[in-house]
Amino acid sequence: MIVQVTVANIINQFHLQLDEVYGSNEVETFARLALEQYDAIPYSDYKSYIDKEIKNDVYTNVLDRLIKREPIQYILGIAWFYDLAFKVNTNVLIPRPETEELVDLIIKENPKAERIIDICTGSGCIAISLKKNLPNATVWATDFIDGALGVAKENARVLQADVTIIKHDALSGDYSTLSVDCDVIVSNPPYVKENEKEGLEPHVLNFEPHTALFVPDDDALLFYRHIGTAALGLLRSGGTLYFECHTDHATEVANLLLALGYKSCKIVKDMFGRERIAQAVKE
Repeated sequence: MIVQVTVANIINQFHLQLDEVYGSNEVETFARLALEQYDAIPYSDYKSYIDKEIKNDVYTNVLDRLIKREPIQYILGIAWFYDLAFKVNTNVLIPRPETEELVDLIIKENPKAERIIDICTGSGCIAISLKKNLPNATVWATDFIDGALGVAKENARVLQADVTIIKHDALSGDYSTLSVDCDVIVSNPPYVKENEKEGLEPHVLNFEPHTALFVPDDDALLFYRHIGTAALGLLRSGGTLYFECHTDHATEVANLLLALGYKSCKIVKDMFGRERIAQAVKE
């Protein structure tokens, strides 16, 4: 058990036990995040505290869980997204950097948006980030999983974001509880096919919620079809629907939306040059 040791000892212990699994750079990040979370050692200035004595014995547990490939965000209970600290647990997906790009695009293209709906909200990271950066907008967020709704509501409370969070099944076909004449509808729905499970990293497959990840092999566009159809009745004329997509299916999503009757649809690539966002405008 790690007790009464220094910051340097903690960091060295992380490297000794984890470098072969994760690589040195990622392990350094894990150690610094844990030290900041449990002993208030500043992430960006940890070297100034390198000789500080640490009496907290939580790090043994953190190491044990990391060895089992549990995501550091679930261990700490926090994931940073768009400069905000979101509570996360195994009821919700861990927010991704690619999703930050989606939020950034919406903010830049819709500075005067008045009504926004986020469907399949999970932790609430999209809806809350939009509300914090577009404070004049009225924002709704929906999910069907009670555990996810609890996390989203807690994040909205802690981050002081006035977001209306509603239990709603995106596949139900009934969207009558949501506002009409919206400027923006956004969704990062489940989009990984069941037959892709074997290719996923253990920290995703073994810990993140499968209901938020997977769709049937024979219907990869299941959520896009339902949400895209419903959004035609919720968006105002000229309003925009934004989807995060599986990089293998973004073109299919765009073609689906055009077939549904959207005036135009374009695909936006992410920071890695992969087709990630489908953006459709209502006639």
